Amino acid sequence: MYNGTCLVNIYAPSGAERKQEREWFYSVDVPYLLPATQTDVILAADFNCVLSHSDATGQWNYSRALDNLVTGLGLYDVGGTTSTRPMFTNYTPTGASHLDRIYISLTLQRKKRRVETIVAAFTDHLSIVMRMESSDPIPVRGRGLWHMNTTIPDEAGFQQLLQEKWDFWRTHKKYYPTTMMWWERYVKRSPGKEPCADVTEGRWRISIMK
Repeated sequence: MYNGTCLVNIYAPSGAERKQEREWFYSVDVPYLLPATQTDVILAADFNCVLSHSDATGQWNYSRALDNLVTGLGLYDVGGTTSTRPMFTNYTPTGASHLDRIYISLTLQRKKRRVETIVAAFTDHLSIVMRMESSDPIPVRGRGLWHMNTTIPDEAGFQQLLQEKWDFWRTHKKYYPTTMMWWERYVKRSPGKEPCADVTEGRWRISIMK
């Protein structure tokens, strides 16, 4: 729940052979996640089914339970596919379908500004991105994740420094009964036991830590 809007992200059972399981999921499991009182809802998912012929080419998996759920809650498909504006998110050798969708309450329609599909890593599905207007304050999430500069490993100075460190670490391998013990107790030693080597200009520092 965020500022009066219920945000739900789900993944439905996939495949024609799991149709009954999928119907149970939409009839019992998903309603349990939704608030009992009237509120705005954003429901996003890989639904693994469609509600309209226009959402798929060729064979399509229809879910009556999901249709009843969406209709009962008064939800609106932000990226609805039409004959002139398809928005397919999954492509196979036998066809394409709009399996990944975002449903919102009708009262949220006026805040919707843009909907698009983008390529996502490690999946054969496209992602759907919805942009909405909001006067609510943006939550502070901290510094975020660290990202390595991927161009550094290609630099000659870095490669030379890494080779020097590796050669130095290997000279101590003979003092440990196993490679794992050498790696854990020496290479991955706690910071401070031995200064890390820096190149003269101080651009790189190599340290392996737990």
